[in-house]
Amino acid sequence: MSDQLREAPQHRESDDVKDWVRACSNLLENHQEALIRSIRAAHALSEEFSNIFRGRILLMAEVWSALAASRSPEDLLGCHRMFATKSMQRCVEELKALSRRTSEV
Repeated sequence: MSDQLREAPQHRESDDVKDWVRACSNLLENHQEALIRSIRAAHALSEEFSNIFRGRILLMAEVWSALAASRSPEDLLGCHRMFATKSMQRCVEELKALSRRTSEV
C-alpha cells in the first residue's frame, strides 16, 4: 500500500509535465505560424513598394525624355500636363495596390 502512495504523485507530476510540454509546443507552433505569415506579408508589401518606386522612376525617365525633346514653350506645358495626369493616375493605382496589400495582412 505504501508503494502505491509513493508512485501516485510521480505519475501525476509526469502527466502535468506532459500537459505543460504539449501546451508550450502548441504555443510555439502558433507563434511560428504567425511569424511566417508576418514575414510573407512584409515581403509582399516590400515587393509592392519596389514596384511603386520602379514605376515612378520609369515615369520620371519618360518625362525627362519628353522635356529633352521639347522645342517650344507649348511642348513644355504639354510635358507638364502629361506628367501631372500620369502622376495622378499612378497615385491612384499605388493607393489601390497598397490598400489591397494591407487588407491581406
